Amino acid sequence: MAQTMLATHSVARSSPAVFASASRKCVGTPKSMDTRKSLQAETYTPRGTLSSRGTVKLRYPRRAVRMQAARQATVAAVKTVTEEVTVTINRPLGMALAEDRRGAVFVEELVEGGNAEKAGTVEAGDVIVSCGTSADALTAAKDFDTVMDTLGSNPESETMSLVLSRTTKVELPPGDVVTAIIDGSKELQVEPDSILRDVLLDSEVDLYTNSGKMMNCGGGGSCGTCAVAVLEGMDQLSEKADTELRLLKKKPDMYRLACQTVCEGRGNGTLKLQCKPK
Repeated sequence: MAQTMLATHSVARSSPAVFASASRKCVGTPKSMDTRKSLQAETYTPRGTLSSRGTVKLRYPRRAVRMQAARQATVAAVKTVTEEVTVTINRPLGMALAEDRRGAVFVEELVEGGNAEKAGTVEAGDVIVSCGTSADALTAAKDFDTVMDTLGSNPESETMSLVLSRTTKVELPPGDVVTAIIDGSKELQVEPDSILRDVLLDSEVDLYTNSGKMMNCGGGGSCGTCAVAVLEGMDQLSEKADTELRLLKKKPDMYRLACQTVCEGRGNGTLKLQCKPK
């Protein structure tokens, strides 16, 4: 887990009988909480050409776009599943806690031979939802201080109950061919893990407006002119990349950038698209 340490200080009021480690840390999101894996695209210098209208068109190497889409397809083959579990552990708990940038308190590590490890019900990366001396007296884990106060209270109690949120990744089966219906009429068969823009252009779909034809970036994900509206079948597509979230932040949720979208093909579904949405 790549972590950027922002601040660390000892929590003096915590008792060694409660934790093996009670330091507060502001760190990056733990791997198990990473619900959408970040795609770090390589840096490419676009090629600029001057159009007849005197405007500059930026085109990115097709290889760069395909490599980015391949990374998206790899990530898209994994589904994130989150569940809540309630555990009861003897004191001292034998775990180290940390706080991420969003304020969530999670289990950073288990102490070897400690009660948490012996219980076998707690995993590093679990997020504390609530905690208390019993399952009937739980306090919401609003922040790090609240969790520490709660876990350090009632020292006469021999056990602590915790509700943990646990995120796991499940590998999905290979994709299936998807039927895409374009603008209510044209029907295409889309192979799994295909870049949506490539499929549409290869099938001679009129993807761009007149201005988009002149100004599009060639599939580099920098212009936003290849936007389509997904009327049905959003579950067949990869999650929105950071580029889409940035360029489409003022558009309806159904909008996608065809050059950044991979058709996963899950369960022989149907995909209905509207090109050049207004």
